[in-house]
Amino acid sequence: MRILAAGDIHGDRSLAERLAEKAEKENADLVIITGDITHFDQSADGIMGPFVKKNKKVLNTFENFSYSCKKEYLMWVTEAKTEETRNSRLATAIEWMSEGKRRNWKYER
Repeated sequence: MRILAAGDIHGDRSLAERLAEKAEKENADLVIITGDITHFDQSADGIMGPFVKKNKKVLNTFENFSYSCKKEYLMWVTEAKTEETRNSRLATAIEWMSEGKRRNWKYER
């Protein structure tokens, strides 16, 4: 699985377009955008559009988690011993994060 990660776009539509082009050129399976997608008072309209046009999956909820939650997910995925396990964990992590679940959500009360 190929992943392209970028951070703090801050509403820069031309940057979003360049990243979408890079994701297509490098055949990325997933684009992870961390940090601020827009400035506080800006609309996010047009930022995800270039990725949708290139048919790229975008994950931008990662930044909404606390530092410790992000660290738990990253450690869980990167500490896998085989690529097959790493890919499986990454797919699971993406599913859970898109649902807003923390890494150990099953054990939370």
